[in-house]
Amino acid sequence: MTGIFLYKVKGNGPLPADIRKIAKRVSHRGKHRSWVVDSGGCFISVYLNKPQKDNICVVDDAQKEVPASFTVLDGYINIEPGLGAKGSTKPPKPVERARSLYKTGGVQAFSKVSGAFSLVIKENEAIIIARDSFGSNPLYYIDDDDKLVIASELKAFKGMDKFLRVLEPGTAFLTDGHRSCVRRFYDTRSFLEVESQFQGTEAREAEVELRTMVDRAVMRSIPRDAKTSALLSGGLDSSVVCALAVKHVPVLDAYVASYGDSDDLINARRFVDRYNDQVRLHVVNYDLDDMLRAIPDVISSLETFDAALVRSALPMHIACTNIDDGTDVLLTGEGCDELFAGYSYLKKLAPEKLDEELIHLLEVEHATGLQRVDRIPYHFGIEARAPWFDLDIARFAFKLPAQLKIKRDRGSLIEKWIVRDTFKDLLPDEITWRKKAKFSQGSGSELVMRDYLETQISDAEFFKENEIAPGVFARSKEELYYWRVFDECFKPSDDFVKKMPRTEEFSV
Repeated sequence: MTGIFLYKVKGNGPLPADIRKIAKRVSHRGKHRSWVVDSGGCFISVYLNKPQKDNICVVDDAQKEVPASFTVLDGYINIEPGLGAKGSTKPPKPVERARSLYKTGGVQAFSKVSGAFSLVIKENEAIIIARDSFGSNPLYYIDDDDKLVIASELKAFKGMDKFLRVLEPGTAFLTDGHRSCVRRFYDTRSFLEVESQFQGTEAREAEVELRTMVDRAVMRSIPRDAKTSALLSGGLDSSVVCALAVKHVPVLDAYVASYGDSDDLINARRFVDRYNDQVRLHVVNYDLDDMLRAIPDVISSLETFDAALVRSALPMHIACTNIDDGTDVLLTGEGCDELFAGYSYLKKLAPEKLDEELIHLLEVEHATGLQRVDRIPYHFGIEARAPWFDLDIARFAFKLPAQLKIKRDRGSLIEKWIVRDTFKDLLPDEITWRKKAKFSQGSGSELVMRDYLETQISDAEFFKENEIAPGVFARSKEELYYWRVFDECFKPSDDFVKKMPRTEEFSV
């Protein structure tokens, strides 16, 4: 987890007088150490947390001038053994490896990198920013006639969002100070070109490979010198992550948020009964008042008014408020549904259409589930990691035929069948074959906010205010309520609101 802010003046203009105050809007992303450079026309501020305390590489470090070369990494890059300098068995630091990859292969070299990352590289006058194939770690930028601004979160751009752009997953933005361009180095649609290696319902060989990959991804997500905890919804995806994580930590602290005696809580307890000496369960109960109090912080952190996202972020936020201060990394279960067909509506698709829809889900995930995973824990100085979003696992998932993802079993079509069958020995049957539930649905709060906010905005108010920007409409009273909070917090331009991605599958 790293907070990045860079402001470079073009020409002879001054830096904003409150530049340090602006930069601190992303300081929550790294509370362990900071690095600040302030020159006449360029300001750089980097905030690093404990697991990523070494995610900065400065080649030329002058105290009062901008270094000629430096690299900053937000996230983590998985490095193969034996990639150290000649004569040394010690591998380079991830940030050093990132710089070396660019120096030797340009931005296209990042297509070979597995991990969750965004990064900034400065080489003399050139500045390069890049983002991993799924968009796990965010970067935004403004490149206009007067300035170049790069930051990890939207809140850094409050008051200057004209020409604001999000760096798309699998792309890099490059500028030499005069000319700028965006280059794509990875396209998730390439997964569709992978030839299936498994035929029909032949599952055993595939399950052995899947189990090895997920175990490795979980292990990679657990830093050696920091405390790792987990969110445990009691669903399949987070339970598999926790079941594998217990092999790599002495005792795993797992957190579940519950509105009353929810399904999540019931199944989380079932999981802990199975691993009672290896997992310590923390139950975070909440009610309507807790959710209402959390809304301003959730929207400020989440940086959206999308009702479906806010709804799912509320229980995550409430859970994070109760996570032990010593936790540095939080494991989550996101990614399995998008790779292995975990949503109920996918069962209605013809098998030949399934992978195309999964690609679509991956293409928007950076602005939906991954945005929630990034923003909410980071608000509390905790870095969330989603092992399922491993590039090797993703490539593997598209080698599987549709019949191994959605398969008729136990009298009905079962989503994520191969995942369930692969890890069934690690989980209680009630979790292995549990039906998929949204975060807010499983925690018990799915419709609580909708029903309450329906009474807080009149039909006349909704009719008058639901066009929030030209051609952009709030889709429910709940979403209009969230928009009001978002608008007060960010004061976004109409142009920015038009470009904001929102979930397509929105249920009122």
